[in-house]
Amino acid sequence: MKLNIVLYQPAIILNVGNIARTCFAFKADLHLIKPYGFIFDKSKLNRSSTNHFDKINYYEYDNWSEFYQQVKNNDKVYVFTKKGDKSPNGVDFCCDCETQTFLIFGNEQFGVDPKIMDTLKNNWIRVPINKDLVCLNVSNTVAIACYEFSKQHNFKNLLRRLK
Repeated sequence: MKLNIVLYQPAIILNVGNIARTCFAFKADLHLIKPYGFIFDKSKLNRSSTNHFDKINYYEYDNWSEFYQQVKNNDKVYVFTKKGDKSPNGVDFCCDCETQTFLIFGNEQFGVDPKIMDTLKNNWIRVPINKDLVCLNVSNTVAIACYEFSKQHNFKNLLRRLK
């Protein structure tokens, strides 16, 4: 039941930092697939994550193949795309303790490589939004996805209210 957020060739370091903060909030691991559209600078990432970047598990990969080699057959892999026909609440994220869920988010300008998209065609997810808006910021979409995943797991291991 482990949640993994995957950023495919992220272009904006501030988005990565904000997503790292979301990963910390929801106890998710962050996977970063190169090339990046920025110079990897931990001090900038730490600042944009409000000093949470060093508190998360993050992994870097030189390319998609290197990342995908570590995904197991029983793991669930989804890609968020404006081409998706399923909404996050229409996907069953519940799984056993051994299974990991990987939610993939594309580059801010170009999304995910079409060849990769084709291999995951049955697992496309789209956040429903106003028809006049092209897309949400990737960090907002990640937050929505993390919330839905956590909701389906009854917010297990997360603080529900302050005492």
